[in-house]
Order: sequence, then C-alpha cells, then structure tokens
Amino acid sequence: MRVVVPCAPTAGPEGGTCDVDTTMDAVVPGSVRERERTVWELGQVVLHREGADGNPNTLDDNAPFVGQGLFVP
Repeated sequence: MRVVVPCAPTAGPEGGTCDVDTTMDAVVPGSVRERERTVWELGQVVLHREGADGNPNTLDDNAPFVGQGLFVP
C-alpha cells in the first residue's frame, strides 16, 4: 500500500518539511467497518524518494530514503 507524502523545501538547515494526514479507510476504501472492533498489525514503514523523474507514482526509479527502526545515538 502506498501513500504519497507531499514535501516542501524550507529556508532553514533542516532542508524540508513533509506532512500527511489521512485515515486507513481513505487509503484502502472499505477496510474499516463502522461500529466494529478490529486489530491491525502493520509491517515496517519505509519512506521512498521520488527518484530522478520527480514523480512518486513511477516506482522504477524510487529509492528507500528512511525506514522504521531503532535509533541509538
């Protein structure tokens, strides 16, 4: 399942800001049943760069940017 996360450059040293606000039902229509309990298990979350063409919907040139994990400074 893919969700496009829009990013915008910033003037500061952080380089950019990315933000997305969505629901599971918006990503996968019909996946959430009203007034019923459910249990979800998610796999690893990975953010990908949009690749050389700048289009996140063409997957051939997209590369992993960052993945979920344990950070130890």
